[in-house]
Amino acid sequence: MKKLKKIIYLNIIILFIASCASTPAPSTEDSDIQIEQSEIEPTTVEEPVIEVAPEPVEEPVIEKEPEPVEEPIIEVVPEPVEEPVIEVTPEPEEEPVVEAEPVYIPEPLDENLISQAKQQIFKAEEARAKTYYPERLQDLKGKLNKAVSLKESDPDSAREILKEIDIESEKLIKDSLEALKSACITILNKQADKLVRIKADLYTPEEFLTTQQNREDAIKSFDKNSFTDALALYRIAYTSQENLFNTLSRNISYIEKLLKKINSYKVEGERLNVEKWAPEEYSIAVDLYLKSLKLIYEDYNAIEGETSLRETIFYAKKAIDQAKINIEVAKTDEEIFKLMSELEEASTLTILDKDDNIISPTQWEGKAELKEKPIEAVVEVEEEDGFEPVELDKDIEVVYPELSRVKVKIIPGETRVLGIAEKRKSLLEDAKEFWQLGIEARNSGDLVSASEYLAKSKIYLDEYKSMAVDYIYTVVLNPERRDCLWRIAEKDEFYGDPFLWQNIWERNKKLIQDPDLIYPGWKLIIPPLN
Repeated sequence: MKKLKKIIYLNIIILFIASCASTPAPSTEDSDIQIEQSEIEPTTVEEPVIEVAPEPVEEPVIEKEPEPVEEPIIEVVPEPVEEPVIEVTPEPEEEPVVEAEPVYIPEPLDENLISQAKQQIFKAEEARAKTYYPERLQDLKGKLNKAVSLKESDPDSAREILKEIDIESEKLIKDSLEALKSACITILNKQADKLVRIKADLYTPEEFLTTQQNREDAIKSFDKNSFTDALALYRIAYTSQENLFNTLSRNISYIEKLLKKINSYKVEGERLNVEKWAPEEYSIAVDLYLKSLKLIYEDYNAIEGETSLRETIFYAKKAIDQAKINIEVAKTDEEIFKLMSELEEASTLTILDKDDNIISPTQWEGKAELKEKPIEAVVEVEEEDGFEPVELDKDIEVVYPELSRVKVKIIPGETRVLGIAEKRKSLLEDAKEFWQLGIEARNSGDLVSASEYLAKSKIYLDEYKSMAVDYIYTVVLNPERRDCLWRIAEKDEFYGDPFLWQNIWERNKKLIQDPDLIYPGWKLIIPPLN
């Protein structure tokens, strides 16, 4: 811009000089006149200077102003063109041009080298490097990623990295396989120890020998070069040992479960006194139990021992059920004999019928013919066998490093006795009949019906006994000590207690209308005390 201003000023000066040069020079005469006038009249001389001198200068400037048409000269100035040149041509873009000059062209990286490195890392992973040396494996993977990133920009550096991967991966594979070998052998030896602890060599000697032969073959194979074959044999050895241990452990647990169940039956049997109430079944169960223990813990014959234990459980359950049945039968028998005794006693009583007629006693002797074992306990045999056969080659994941009461038939019926008042003469006979039915039901194994029949017999018997008469007292005339219910009840041969006079009144209400009034000659029934 300064240059432009200078050029403009220069042009203006040139125009100004040109305009001055075009003005006509004054004549000598005029100049003389001016001088003379200036000397004589100074004021007159100044007027032409002020008015004339500036006008010639200004007019050309104004008139020559259109000359800026020459502005193209200003546009021609290269300054506006120079500025974009400076901005458009940045120096950094020239640098690639300098580097691009071929000094050394590296050989391109062979893709097979990267593939080989990947294969080596894969082999290291197969050798369980991730388990035993995870940091070294991760470091190799990092180097592989770096080599891949440099394969285009710096193939030489990438090649160097791949060489390192090749060397380090070989060492990693070797170290990992050695660690794997040690771990596998340790696992196999621990399995063998577990089998010995549960006495697999005694319970399953043939299967145990097979597993140990497999273990020895696997250990020897690790000393050879083929780890693929070694791992295959390791899998066989591991599978056979683990299968034997798992099966034998489950069978031992099952035997312990059977023994625990037998022990629970033993506790319940002691509570029920099974030895007394079911001696036959108890004896069989005890013999089987002792036989089972010998088979399992002395002969190490788990198969026959398990069978014997199941038989023990069967007879233990049968002994308990039979004891429960026999206890119920004993209670029924007790009720039968007790009721028979009461019936025999009732047959000796004097009874008054509904018309107060005296029925003389007829002594009766009962006979209870009871079956020795009316009910046999029925126990279902457990068909399901929890003992597992041994399968050494079974597929597994290989690891690298209160009893129910006996049901009886219930005969529906009512225990309530109907029409007792109308059957006074046959009450005792009915009681005897129901008693006999109770015996028959008991002998057939129907204890429920037996209990119902005996209950009915008891109801008829009690009703019969309520009509029994121990004494008949005749009221006497005694002026000094007049008879009354109070004095009769206090007699020693009757109740010996005057407060029991109501018993006499209740039994003789048909005769006695007013308990305070009784008359000589009346025959009063003295009922027995209930």
